[in-house]
Amino acid sequence: MISDPNRVTAIGAGILGGQIARHSAFKGKDLSAHGMYADVNRADENIAKTRKR
Repeated sequence: MISDPNRVTAIGAGILGGQIARHSAFKGKDLSAHGMYADVNRADENIAKTRKR
C-alpha cells in the first residue's frame, strides 16, 4: 500500500532507477535517490534544462 504517493525513494539510481527518479522529480514529487553512480547534485539544473525544452 502506498502511504504517500508524493514522496518517492529510488534505491539504485542506475539506468532505470535514474529514469524513474528524473521523471518523479520533473513531476514535482519529493524525491530521495540513492545509488553509487547517481548525480543527484545536478538534478535541479537538469530539470530546469528539460523544462525549457
